Amino acid sequence: MTTNDALTPEPPSLAFDTATFGAALRTIASNREPLMRYVAAVRAIPLGEQPIVVRGEVVSRYDVLSKKPELKSALWNALHRANDLAGHMDTLHNWAAGGANGAVEQITPLLDSIYKILAAVPASGSINPADLPRIRQEMQLVSVYVWMVRTPMQQIGAGIKTFLSNIFVDHDTFAAGPLELRKMKDEVGRQISDEAMPLVLKLETNGIGLAMLEVGRAFLATIDGLIQVLGNALVGHEAMQGAASAVGAAANTAWSKYEAAASAVWAADAAQMSITLRKLELTVAIESWKQFAAFFSKSNL
Repeated sequence: MTTNDALTPEPPSLAFDTATFGAALRTIASNREPLMRYVAAVRAIPLGEQPIVVRGEVVSRYDVLSKKPELKSALWNALHRANDLAGHMDTLHNWAAGGANGAVEQITPLLDSIYKILAAVPASGSINPADLPRIRQEMQLVSVYVWMVRTPMQQIGAGIKTFLSNIFVDHDTFAAGPLELRKMKDEVGRQISDEAMPLVLKLETNGIGLAMLEVGRAFLATIDGLIQVLGNALVGHEAMQGAASAVGAAANTAWSKYEAAASAVWAADAAQMSITLRKLELTVAIESWKQFAAFFSKSNL
């Protein structure tokens, strides 16, 4: 060990763990379909007051679940969680559609700039003191850009895990017990008929009654759609949960490395800087970020 080795902090290699991250993305992509069918079914349910349209004009509004407050609350909660998951999956899609490439295009040129300075210095040589401010500034900026990757990845990972932990509640609520959907569908169907038919039978309110029945039929059709996908909603949830954890953990580990590297680079003097930078394995890091973008673009997310 040299004197410089003793004085220089020990920053880790800046290589991104692309193998773990890529496997997590593939797992999410291959297991998402049952969940997304469930999300689509929940989001299709027309909750709240719906317009009653007669001859092209809105004459009133009708809430099918006005007399079923517990079911209404359960469906609203499920909708809120479904919207959250849809948002996280949309964000992943945006990263796959170009967001990852954009992030990498900010990170790798800075790493390459630092590497070119280092490559011009012999293994035992010192960095030109005039280059130190540029190296420090660029490494600090890289750390910020990696933080900008880490933050949404952590949010996505945590969001998917939260949804998956709650879907058991929704599944149990809608598959059994007092709010079991098949039973609720029958009860709500009778209620709609009881409320609409007296209006249908009167000439002056016939249009309103028929419109209420139409709103009711649309609602019941979406409940039936949710019943159809509910049984498979939990398929692959364990794999998805592990993958969600891996996405957040990989991004957080990467940022921790870059934060440590930025600190080490800031503390290094001209003699120490080349030793510090070589430990960062900059060319390996650059290649790993390119793989990060490639995994996203090939993920089918």
